[in-house]
Amino acid sequence: MGWTPVDVLTNASVFRPMLIVTEIWKSTGYGAIIYLAALANINQELYEAAIDGAGRWRQMWNVTLPGVRDVFEVGNSAAFAVGKWWRAQVGRVEGGGGTERSGSSTSC
Repeated sequence: MGWTPVDVLTNASVFRPMLIVTEIWKSTGYGAIIYLAALANINQELYEAAIDGAGRWRQMWNVTLPGVRDVFEVGNSAAFAVGKWWRAQVGRVEGGGGTERSGSSTSC
């Protein structure tokens, strides 16, 4: 097709976006399953009670979002922790050394 080869492991302008896209692609399925389970756990009687005076947006704001808030908070906390670890790993791969622990030694 006339394309020039791109070395994705040594080209920094390609390497980091490639890692970000693959990480998002990898974690999307897990997140979807967890959020679908949280949605299935919401009491249906709350939706039936909200039908009388609430539209779809009001149901989402007053029933759905409070029902999945805890799952959302735990998921964001876990994503933050994994993101910090992942950033250190990327730094090591890119040659920055990552976050080294000073003063720690391993003696056998």
